[in-house]
Amino acid sequence: MKSIVNVCRVLFFVIISLPFIIYGQTAQVSGSGADRILGEWITQKKDSKVKIVKDQDGSYSGKLVWVASPNESFTGETILKDVKYDPATDTYECPWVYDPKLDMAARATAHVSNDTLYLKARKGVITKNEFFTRPVVRP
Repeated sequence: MKSIVNVCRVLFFVIISLPFIIYGQTAQVSGSGADRILGEWITQKKDSKVKIVKDQDGSYSGKLVWVASPNESFTGETILKDVKYDPATDTYECPWVYDPKLDMAARATAHVSNDTLYLKARKGVITKNEFFTRPVVRP
C-alpha cells in the first residue's frame, strides 16, 4: 500500500512539474544562438551606443549610432567587422574591432550573457576588457 502511495506522489510531482520543465527548456533555447548579439548596446562608460546588425554573408558588424560630447564626430563609425559566431564555444570571434578615440584596431572575442555583451580586445600583449548593456526601454 505504501509503495502505491509513493508511486502516486511521484507521478503527481512529474505531472505538475512537466509544464515548468518544458517552459524552462524552451526559454533557454529561444535565448541562445548567434543572433543574441543583435541590437543596440550602451558602452561601459555610457558615453556611446553601438548598433550591431547581421550582414548578408551571415557575419555581424557594429556602428556607433550615438556618441557623447566631445566625440560626436565618431557617430557613424564602424567599430566591429566580420564578427563570426562559434556555436562550439558560444563566443563571437571579432577579427577587427576599432577604437576611434585611440585610432587603433585590434582582435577580440565576445560573448553575450543575459543583457550584457562582454568583449575582450587584444593588440599584441595589451588586453582590454569592455562590457556593453542593452538600453532600458521605458514604456
